[in-house]
Amino acid sequence: RSDTELPYKMWRLVFNRAFTTTTQSVTKDARMQIALKEALQSNKVIVQDISGGCGAMYNIEVESPLFVGKSMVQQHRMVHDILKEDVKGMHGLTLQTKAPSSQ
Repeated sequence: RSDTELPYKMWRLVFNRAFTTTTQSVTKDARMQIALKEALQSNKVIVQDISGGCGAMYNIEVESPLFVGKSMVQQHRMVHDILKEDVKGMHGLTLQTKAPSSQ
């Protein structure tokens, strides 16, 4: 084994993991945002990976007309039901939900 072979393999492994994690995180963010917008008929959905890019923790904000008359617990259950497969792989999730204000 040459002296340069091991550092190259280590660099390649680190680079591939970093690139793959970032790509998966962006894809997961977008997928969750689209699912929430469509299912909740919402124009305001913000999905942020707050885990540094690894996809383990998210902050999600949703405003939906379907939340009108629903308690916060009911709103959060609706979001969890939509994202149930994604939530399984998370270590943490922060939700802020609300109905649109009538103006």
